[in-house]
Amino acid sequence: MRIENDGLINIMGREDSQVKINGYRVEINEIKNVMLEFSSIDFVEIDVEGQDIIAFIKETKNIQYDELFDFLGERLAKYMLPKRIYVVKKIALTLNGKIDFKIMKKSGKLLQPNKPITKPETDIEKALYKLWKQILNCELEFSIEDDFFSVGGTSILGIELLSCLNLDNFEYQDLLENSSIKKLACVIEMKKGSIKEIGKLKMPDYLTDYVDKKEVRYKVKPFNEVYYEDCIYNAIFSAFDYFNIELRYFLSHELPRIDEINYTFKRNSNKDKIDCHINKVYGEDFIKGDFVGNGNIIDKIRMALLNTKIPIVRIDCYYEKYRKEFYNKSHFMHALCITGFNDFEKKLYVLEHSNANSLDYKEIEISYEEVINANFAYEYFTGYTRESYYEVSNIKDSSYLQKDPVRNFVQYICKHKSVLQKDISKTNEVMAEEKFVVDNTELFCDRLTQMNIFLKMEIFKAELLVDDEQVKNLIIKSYKIFEKMWKFVLIKKMRKQTLDLTEIDNSNVKYALTLLREYFFNLLKWADNKVEEYEFKQ
Repeated sequence: MRIENDGLINIMGREDSQVKINGYRVEINEIKNVMLEFSSIDFVEIDVEGQDIIAFIKETKNIQYDELFDFLGERLAKYMLPKRIYVVKKIALTLNGKIDFKIMKKSGKLLQPNKPITKPETDIEKALYKLWKQILNCELEFSIEDDFFSVGGTSILGIELLSCLNLDNFEYQDLLENSSIKKLACVIEMKKGSIKEIGKLKMPDYLTDYVDKKEVRYKVKPFNEVYYEDCIYNAIFSAFDYFNIELRYFLSHELPRIDEINYTFKRNSNKDKIDCHINKVYGEDFIKGDFVGNGNIIDKIRMALLNTKIPIVRIDCYYEKYRKEFYNKSHFMHALCITGFNDFEKKLYVLEHSNANSLDYKEIEISYEEVINANFAYEYFTGYTRESYYEVSNIKDSSYLQKDPVRNFVQYICKHKSVLQKDISKTNEVMAEEKFVVDNTELFCDRLTQMNIFLKMEIFKAELLVDDEQVKNLIIKSYKIFEKMWKFVLIKKMRKQTLDLTEIDNSNVKYALTLLREYFFNLLKWADNKVEEYEFKQ
């Protein structure tokens, strides 16, 4: 501390070198002085990482780990013992002349115990070993016969270990008496069955995340209610159902959009595929997108499933055998919801439908090789411009669940009112051109299919978010007219017959478009009325 000329007190810092480790005040210089008393140590520097004491030493002759720690154990309290000791050749300094601990850690050699290490053998021992490594944040290799507290464990970490184990009638005192992996494994085995039944012993649920699993499979129900704009949504909605995430919260930030191509049946050589940037939607806190690039897609999938996440993978169906209409024939960009993996047979369990026009998603099996090739092809043909891998996880922050999804939807519509009004104006354009319909029955049918998908999607959303039956009935009536026309044109397409424009009832088409316009107009009115209703309640 220093008092300046103007009377201000300047705090310079501590004069001593005390730090607080696990609630204890530790004098760093005391540790250094004790370590320097050891005959083979030339110099010592101490760093503190979190609650861990890390020592860096230069040796005059080879130092034995056990000999050094026995020496320190006789002179220092347990909480003052270094967690790790690195042997370095010289002190590294930064440009500012400070000690560069990062460089010394990279260049130094970690001092390891000399005694033989008994490695874990049983599944429970292996699981406990991984659990200890995680809790202790330990780089050292240790034996399953080592004491938890001798390899860096503290009373606080011991309580964390007890919490992870969650064993009945197993208290902290029991941990002190059974503080090695070998003893703990025996306790778990005895609580789960007799010693003779070890071979049949089932891994306890609380240890499953720490075992090298060869097969994981979740019961994910396929979403077959509606084809929602893009296949990736059907994959994601399946994952939502598994985690009990309500679709209303996701859909409340989706604006009804009209694709001009769907209802103005003109020749258009620049038809763009739907670009699904999932993270723009309200679910971005529990949906994470990524590129695979040079990474291993199977490793990403396995890691996600082991951490109770559902992976969604973009693929090119040219390399997927199940999709016979595309396999080795044409490139079709698609998405799969992955529900499990099997390392023994090198296969994944995925939700897939039989063809582009069938809403019949079910679980099938697909080889690792197919997914690797199909995912790589997707990224290659899309020019790495769209994310090709997603992970859906359970919601950690459920605060958004307290919000009203209908209110969110209303606010979103009001915010983007001009966009919706522009879409409404598009429906005044010409419905069809005679020459186009005559020459392109197949394409005409495909666009009617897209219109049907769009209307089904909007009806599905309206059923969840719009509480006015009269508004919803308008789009339902419009859909029924378009569906009837679509079925008629579809038969023509399947029979490869030319379609005559006189076979289409233009008055019905115009009426269907009028109903669609009325639906959007009334949706805007409904949103305005809801805003007034919310303001009145406040």
